[in-house]
Amino acid sequence: MANESLVTPFRFGFMSLERNLEGFTEEEALRRPEPGGNCANWLVGHLLAYRDRTHQLLGLAPAWPERFGDPAAYKRGGDGAVAAPVPLADLVAALRTSQEAVIPALEAVSSARLAEEASNNQTVAGQLGFLALHEGYHSGQVGLLRRVFGKPGAI
Repeated sequence: MANESLVTPFRFGFMSLERNLEGFTEEEALRRPEPGGNCANWLVGHLLAYRDRTHQLLGLAPAWPERFGDPAAYKRGGDGAVAAPVPLADLVAALRTSQEAVIPALEAVSSARLAEEASNNQTVAGQLGFLALHEGYHSGQVGLLRRVFGKPGAI
């Protein structure tokens, strides 16, 4: 398969996230671990907000739906709490829609495009690789939240 080194982490990261979110209620998704950390709602919204960069690199329309409003609360640098959260089910559905666009785009992206400079002295491939790692990192955090909240492991 062409571009398997990019497709596989995006597939596995999303599969991990969905499994780790199984059984989360909206209330649990907004609960932050003590003594600190991000709630599951913030983690999923954060991944969706950063999917916009993945979409941009692949020539896709933005992943963050306009109807959700400004994604600023889900951007890096926040405190991990969300004052006016988008419902978790809506975030997951939008991320699933993104996944359905990203995987075929990754499978089809040309070697020439992957070699192009994106920003910060990185190629498109380098940035996509970082974004895949970023998703896996935060999916793992949701897995830890499962355990903190007394749920069995999902992976």
